[in-house]
Amino acid sequence: SRAVETIGDDVRAAAPPPPLVRPLERAGIAIVVILNAAYYCAAARQVTAPGFPLDDSWIHLQFARNLASGYGFSFNPGISSSGSTAPLWTFMLVVPTLLHVNIMAAAKVLGTALTIVTAIAAADLVGLLTLSRVGAVVAGLAVALSPRLAWASVSGMEVSLYCALTAVALLQYVKALRTPRASGVAWAVLTALIGTARPESFVFFPVLLAHWVWRRGGRSWRHATELAWRPLAGACAVSLAYVAFNYYTGGRPLPNTFYAKSADHGLFAALGRLDWEGVWIALNDAPQFVDVLLRWSYDQAPLLTLGVLVGALSYLGAFPASRTGASDGAGIVLIYLLAPAVRGVLVPEPILLLHDGRYVAHLLVLYFLMAAGGIAWLWTQAGARRWLVSALAVLAIAQLVLEDSRYARTYAAQVKNINDLQVVTSEWIRQHTSSDARIATNDIGAIAYLTGRPVIDTQGLVTPAIIPYRRTARTAAYLVEAKPDLVIIFPEWYPELRGRRDILDEIAHVTARPVVIAYGPTLVIYRTPWTRPDHVYGVPPLARVAQAR
Repeated sequence: SRAVETIGDDVRAAAPPPPLVRPLERAGIAIVVILNAAYYCAAARQVTAPGFPLDDSWIHLQFARNLASGYGFSFNPGISSSGSTAPLWTFMLVVPTLLHVNIMAAAKVLGTALTIVTAIAAADLVGLLTLSRVGAVVAGLAVALSPRLAWASVSGMEVSLYCALTAVALLQYVKALRTPRASGVAWAVLTALIGTARPESFVFFPVLLAHWVWRRGGRSWRHATELAWRPLAGACAVSLAYVAFNYYTGGRPLPNTFYAKSADHGLFAALGRLDWEGVWIALNDAPQFVDVLLRWSYDQAPLLTLGVLVGALSYLGAFPASRTGASDGAGIVLIYLLAPAVRGVLVPEPILLLHDGRYVAHLLVLYFLMAAGGIAWLWTQAGARRWLVSALAVLAIAQLVLEDSRYARTYAAQVKNINDLQVVTSEWIRQHTSSDARIATNDIGAIAYLTGRPVIDTQGLVTPAIIPYRRTARTAAYLVEAKPDLVIIFPEWYPELRGRRDILDEIAHVTARPVVIAYGPTLVIYRTPWTRPDHVYGVPPLARVAQAR
């Protein structure tokens, strides 16, 4: 088709100059990523069985298994659901599922491979912007050794995917900027694809499009339209496909996770309620989200702070023009500053740094791109004092290595926490329930995947019918309608269910301490008036299932 030909022409037209990053350096960066991922897995293996640091990882596997088994995009087999926030990642997991390989290992290998892509693309991008091999290598190593990105590699989550798409899209964008014949379709499609793995990232495209038109000299409306329509068409095609997919699976334009977690918060929700105080709060809070991101990014690599400041100014064109064309990287700075502000205004919940920043890891990649750009500029200006710049870069990388040794233990503790709580609970369910027992629970991932039981999601991610009940604290009323065989929840999440012994009879509980990543220390298992004796069996009046320490 013409669209495909246009993308192909775009990629060919934007063919890069000979790369600054040598093959041996690329291989070295890849090896560092692999060794770091292996180190995190080994740390976890010392304290627990193989697993994931979040229950959400199992949710993706459940969707992928049902899709591979012919049940469509569903969490409970055959019941369509838009409960995956990152459907692109879910679709990728279908491949190893169909191949019948160890899906847990496959998810980690795939995440690690994507982090390699991120690191090498980051190195190439900084090399392209600064013409500095030093800056390029610093960018690659910073990504490869970042504790948060190492965690992402072996988390089973979509984080590595949207980071890789971000780095590759920006690389393609800068190449296209420097190629007169490039239409911009390729970078636009890649940028829009980021949103299919992290929906807030759809905001990246308008930022880059505005920069694209400005850098290409679109001063008149007619010229600006001519420059913008092809990238706009490419991005809209991806975005409309994403919306259509959500409509098909869930009946709404966005994933159901948005309506379960975020729809009652932010600017649009306040406008819908005519809540003008809420509108003011949403707009006024935007700078705070930028401040939160800046502080968190600083905590990841304090010694790169000077590099970040210099790199941001260099990309924004604050320094005298040079042969490098570093100002082509202005989009990096603009996205880094605008993305958290827009998210804070529109989608303040869940919090920006939930699970140590798994929603903003790609912005950390941009932070490293700015830092490496600054190191490159300082290197070119330092003359005889380049050793100072080298020392700064080496110390910053060494600090990341030291932080890895600590954060690998955190990762291990998180995997253990999920294994001791959700996985142990799943084992109890397998032993004490029939295959068609209906389980209502607030943590659906491991329980659904490991037991195969039909699940009612009391948070509403894959059971949207419960959302209006949750908003009005009427969870009990929904349970009366749904009639589950068992209810398994963190009691502190549902104060409206306290004392409801008429519908909840505790028969067991699973406790895991310390609480590292789970939302509470104890999952309580309740029998209900609708519990069918042939579906739940072998249960004493009260049994402590496990207490992990």
